[in-house]
Amino acid sequence: MIGRQFEDAQEFQPSRHYGINGFLRCQPQFGCGSAWLAQNGEAGAEDIEKAIYELGRQHYDKPGKIFPLLYRVILGQERGPRLGAFIRLTTPARVAEIVDARLD
Repeated sequence: MIGRQFEDAQEFQPSRHYGINGFLRCQPQFGCGSAWLAQNGEAGAEDIEKAIYELGRQHYDKPGKIFPLLYRVILGQERGPRLGAFIRLTTPARVAEIVDARLD
């Protein structure tokens, strides 16, 4: 039982797959996403998901690559809840603040 709890805990540890260099290369995209969130505080979860996907489409060969990076910036791990719903509940303005703080 303790072994399984340890394995579960390891699943939620931040991955080192995206190192600091990968993170720094992505800063312009995150700045754009942060600005969009700050300007669209009343956006619904689906609109937020679409905007994130569009941002990924503009900057990556596979649009979904942006999601693990955003999870890492916002939550410190590569996976998490549906990002649009999470941002809507946390408020887009607050998430924009978090992203901006991580980019400084």
